[in-house]
Amino acid sequence: MIYNIFPSFVKYLPGPHKKAVSSCEFMIDYIEKKMRNSKTSQASHEPQSFVDFYLAHMDDEKADPTLPFHEENLVQVIVDLFLAGTDTIAVILSWALFFMAVHPNIQEKVQKEIENALDPHQVICFEDRKKLPYSYAVIHETQRLSNVIFFTLFRLCTTDMSILDVYITKGTLVFPDLCSVLLDPKCWETPQKFNPSHFLDKDDKFVFREEFFTFGAGSRECLGKTLAQMELFVFFTNLMKTFAFHHPEGLKEFNMEYVLGAGPQLAPLKICAVSR
Repeated sequence: MIYNIFPSFVKYLPGPHKKAVSSCEFMIDYIEKKMRNSKTSQASHEPQSFVDFYLAHMDDEKADPTLPFHEENLVQVIVDLFLAGTDTIAVILSWALFFMAVHPNIQEKVQKEIENALDPHQVICFEDRKKLPYSYAVIHETQRLSNVIFFTLFRLCTTDMSILDVYITKGTLVFPDLCSVLLDPKCWETPQKFNPSHFLDKDDKFVFREEFFTFGAGSRECLGKTLAQMELFVFFTNLMKTFAFHHPEGLKEFNMEYVLGAGPQLAPLKICAVSR
């Protein structure tokens, strides 16, 4: 925040912001290089990627200047895709493997469900979630307890209103606190413990909980929700099918503490992945 307010001054000072700025510059340079490659080869093939389609729309913009397509915006969109769609998935999967190593009984139950419900030679797809309710519940419980994003994006209150006896005036910025719901003891049986049963009914069938606010809610919920759900399910179940995860030899227990990045992330650790 200080860097944004005083960029011309802070950029000369040493500190961790130097690494952050350097990383951003590296990512933007990489994206711009890929954009140049796409522009060079654009005429020789049909559009193959998001960048190709975007650049094609930029050509249309020459005839219609009202279209909001330009290279600076493309760079920012790709940055958003990396940060919101790649980093979050990697962090959640890291937490999932961590929980499996910490709770070998749950890991074993996931693996048995996959073995009993699916053909061993079959590639697991998102539709298989209907056959794997326990595994699907484990993924949701991982998201609930790890809660990789503390707050959703802030919202601007457009009218005077009251929520739960709290009066909010028009023009107020509101930061929805996800932890207050995802870890609420009034909503969850064991809010601070990893418990896949939070998402299972009495017949062990998956049940969605309206308190599951990981992607936000309403018309402004996460745009990548569907893609994220598909990726998490496919990656996690195929990892469970292929490997068993446990403590490295000589390590009695994992460090349960987390470090703060954009959200809570695992402290550096090692997990053994043994081929099954």
